[in-house]
Amino acid sequence: MATVRLTEGWQLKLTEAGDWIPAVVPGTAAQALQTAGRWSLEQPTPLHDKDIWYRTRFAGTGRRTLRFEGLATIAEVFLNGVQILASDNMYLVHEVDVDTTGDNELLIAFRSLDKELASRKGPRARWRTKIIENNALRLVRTTLLGHMTGWQRRSMPSVRGAPSN
Repeated sequence: MATVRLTEGWQLKLTEAGDWIPAVVPGTAAQALQTAGRWSLEQPTPLHDKDIWYRTRFAGTGRRTLRFEGLATIAEVFLNGVQILASDNMYLVHEVDVDTTGDNELLIAFRSLDKELASRKGPRARWRTKIIENNALRLVRTTLLGHMTGWQRRSMPSVRGAPSN
């Protein structure tokens, strides 16, 4: 069976935004929002407090295998309204056998990382790093890129006379 990469026709939506915008896959929500003029590197809006949805449609009938690589941390995948996958580790590859029905809708919901971290309780950390602000990140399997304090600008304005980041 031939492999078909689902890289075309994706859209993205933040839970509070309500409308869909084009999205490049693979890619990030920040990239899609920046392309749509809704996010900027100069004044980045935090995204970890929101659920972020992607969707696409594809044609196909019969038994297929969907392969997912690098789903960002807390993700749920739906095909034609039915949940087919839940993932909490961005480093795992998932293959899901599904039955397709002609015109198919694939949705991926990336759940709020802030909400997830607030609900997780782990053992007390033996040491705390200054690289990231939220040490609860040790409880999930995700990249630290985008969380390291020295690698991105803060989204809050600087105080006059104070050093800027």
